[in-house]
Amino acid sequence: MQPKRGASIEGFKASEKGKELRIEKHNTEYRVHRKGDSEVIVFDLQYTIRNGMEKYADGAQFYWPFFDRRNETDYGNMTITIVPLSPASDVMFIGYDSAEETGKVQPDGTVIFSLGEVRAGDNGDIRVVYEPSLFPAMTAVDGDIRSAVKKDQEIAAMLRQEFIENQKVMGTVGGVSVAAGILGVGLIGFFANVRRKNMSRKRTIKWNRMVSTFQ
Repeated sequence: MQPKRGASIEGFKASEKGKELRIEKHNTEYRVHRKGDSEVIVFDLQYTIRNGMEKYADGAQFYWPFFDRRNETDYGNMTITIVPLSPASDVMFIGYDSAEETGKVQPDGTVIFSLGEVRAGDNGDIRVVYEPSLFPAMTAVDGDIRSAVKKDQEIAAMLRQEFIENQKVMGTVGGVSVAAGILGVGLIGFFANVRRKNMSRKRTIKWNRMVSTFQ
């Protein structure tokens, strides 16, 4: 777990059904130890991110890379929940890469990213912006942040629309190709059937003539 510049991870814990598991830390790598055979297990990870937010004139941002290409473990069902210190109403959010289109805001401003299965080596960043008034103790830096998030949202929506349109075009072309293939097979079948009928007619005529000859 690589914290971004200026931030840190503290109090990392892992537990399974309420039982705390042993943790081994090597630089930014955390290893959870548990005895057992090869099996599917479910465990909870808890940790505190220090200095993980930035405050701007128009919003306080939490922008965090929860996993990237360096991750060597598959996650069977990942859910990331961002809970504000107090109820929020002016919330913006976006997920990148594997987290794209997985977020949903709740009435109290909590944002839940339901990623489901995440493969080792996948990238996934999440970004949430709240009202700056919720974090009075933070010092704001110069500039705004909401316009940058909105731009990323618009770009993501545009790319999704382009992908959908391309899929429609590919589907149409594929449908025409399949139809042409069926037509081709149908014509071949028709010609083959006609040829079989002609051959059968010729054989019948020849056989009748042979019978006539023997009579």
